[in-house]
Amino acid sequence: MSNKFTAFVVALMVGSSSLAAADGGFGFRPGTIRDHRQPSTTTSEPMLYPSNTAIGTGASRYEGPSPTHKGTGQTVAITDPTRIDSSVLFVTVDPRLRVMTEIALQNTTGRSFVNGVKIQFASGAWQVVRPNVELSSGMPTVRIALAFDEPVVRVNVHGSTATGSAFRVLGR
Repeated sequence: MSNKFTAFVVALMVGSSSLAAADGGFGFRPGTIRDHRQPSTTTSEPMLYPSNTAIGTGASRYEGPSPTHKGTGQTVAITDPTRIDSSVLFVTVDPRLRVMTEIALQNTTGRSFVNGVKIQFASGAWQVVRPNVELSSGMPTVRIALAFDEPVVRVNVHGSTATGSAFRVLGR
């Protein structure tokens, strides 16, 4: 066999992804080469801000890392960047964070409209605030002074978050 013919056959085998994927006898494993003109169905880009767990209709629960310790006077991120997937987001707060003086909602990216915030304390008491604001680069943070001198156990954020947007819940 001539060198030109051998080079031609090798070029055909390597140059054609459909031929290489169809024939597993030349060192290629089926399924490892795909036609890049079509979107991949087996791999996906990680979501920047993953969805929370839906609870029925109109509510979701934050699913992500949460701190268990906060120094006196220290501000701590209660959530990673998150979003309101439905009309209300439930965030459980570890009572080991002790008494806080303030809860803040801080814009991470995009826009989130916050209609209301309900804060539950360890005694069962609630504090309700209706800021009716849009968290964005123009209004990056909403601060809420806490009315009770006891640990916070839950923060419910009512509103909506635009696609690709996120905010964090902070405590101090």
